[in-house]
This record gives sequence, C-alpha cells and structure tokens, in this order.
Amino acid sequence: MTTCDLQTRIVGAVISGSAHAALEQPTILVSCPIVAATERCRTNGRRFAANIREMHLKGQLWRSKNAQMMASLPKSVTYYLLFRSYTDLVGGSEKLNDPTKTAMIGMLTGATEPIVTAPFNFVNYRMQLPDWGYRGVRDCVSRVYKTEGLTAFWSGLAPTIVRNSVHGGCMWYSIPLIESKLSDDTPAKKLVAGAAGGLVGSFFSYPFEMVRASMVQQFDLRRIQKQGMSRLFAGWAPGATYLTVSGAIVNYLLPMIGVDTSNIKASIIDA
Repeated sequence: MTTCDLQTRIVGAVISGSAHAALEQPTILVSCPIVAATERCRTNGRRFAANIREMHLKGQLWRSKNAQMMASLPKSVTYYLLFRSYTDLVGGSEKLNDPTKTAMIGMLTGATEPIVTAPFNFVNYRMQLPDWGYRGVRDCVSRVYKTEGLTAFWSGLAPTIVRNSVHGGCMWYSIPLIESKLSDDTPAKKLVAGAAGGLVGSFFSYPFEMVRASMVQQFDLRRIQKQGMSRLFAGWAPGATYLTVSGAIVNYLLPMIGVDTSNIKASIIDA
C-alpha cells in the first residue's frame, strides 16, 4: 500500500467518521438517559423502568452526555478506518462475495477498535453511574488516573474485545442476508438492514457486555451468574436501541469509504 493510498483511506475514514458522529449527536441526546439507566440495570439487576424513574427524580440521567459526545468522533473514525483496512485485506469490495467475509471483517474490526477507543468508553461508562461521584469528565479522568492508574482506562478490555467481535460478526453476517430479502435498492433499505443487523449483534454479544460492566463498575459478577441466565440480559432491550441506530448509520455510510456490498447481495440472490 502506497503513502497516497494510506492518505486516501485516512481521509475517507475521517469524512465518514465525522458524518457518523454528526448523525449520532441527536441520537446521543435521546439515548443518553437510556444508556445510563441500562448501565444501572446491569449493576443492580432492577427493572429498567424503576432505574430510569429513580435516576430521573435525582437528576442523574444526563451525566454521561458530554463524555458520549466527545467519544463519538474518535470512535467513529477509528471504526471506519479499520473496517476499510480489513476490507482491503480480503481483496477489496469486489472480493466481498459472501456474508462470511463481511462477518470476518466485522469481527476483526470489533476486536481491534476497543484497543484504541477503550479510554473513551471507560470514561463514558463511569460517568453513567452517579455512585462514583465524579463532577465531570475532567474530574473523572483525573481521579481515575490518580487512584487507579493509567491502565484502569483499559479495564474490561478483554470482554469488550469479545463482545465487539461477536457483535461485529453477527451484525455483518446478517446485514447482506437481510438486504437480499428487501426489494428496493434505496437508502431506507440500507438503514433497515443495518438496524436489524445491529439488533441481532447486540443480542448475541450482550452477556459479554455484562462481564465488561462488572470490571469497569467493579461489582461481583459471580453474584449475577448465580441469579440465572435472565440476569445476564438485564437491560438488553433498552440498551439495544443505541446499537440498532448505530448499525443503521454505519451501513448507510459505508459507500463513503468505498465499501460496496452489492456483490454479496448478488451472490446470495443467485445461490
């Protein structure tokens, strides 16, 4: 790969990532209370409605808004850059002729992206729970660094890598299959397929999200395991809302970085 190709790839990722972040900002404003209450569900196992009501009465639902907004751009740019890089690794869009290859790209992207973006995610997750008593993002970063050390910002990295790999694999295996069943080749088709793929991925990856939460928020996972399988999915339904929207945006914007899934859809239809 030449320097010019690398520059083109980076510029494409920055443009796509910036567009994604811009589209995501209204979503963050709406979803911020949802993800905060969902994180509380993971830690205490109570129903979502009870948690969001309690946090609303205490004015705690918007604590992570700034952290989420700040993390959106670097996370999006990193994701698109890695996705395009792994697509080129398998031979480019013209070689994407079956869902297994897109699933592999999704898994590789999911496994790599958290290594770069873990500190942003960590601060976001910590800000979602008022129990830590942080006054803001700067206070959170400062106190964590002083009391827990630099490596704390990568807490929960291993389950996050597994979670994102499972989510990415399931999502990108599902999307071309779903698109092949939809007739009209319109933007709405990509949005619907992306949202559905995000929903599928969120379901199969959610137990690993519970492991991540236990490491970041420092609660005993063994207690949760004793409460049965349903406890591992506490907060899944509301939490999946954000991932379905994000999946729709990603699938819609992929052509901006030169990733074309038309070959996949054609091979499925012809099979």
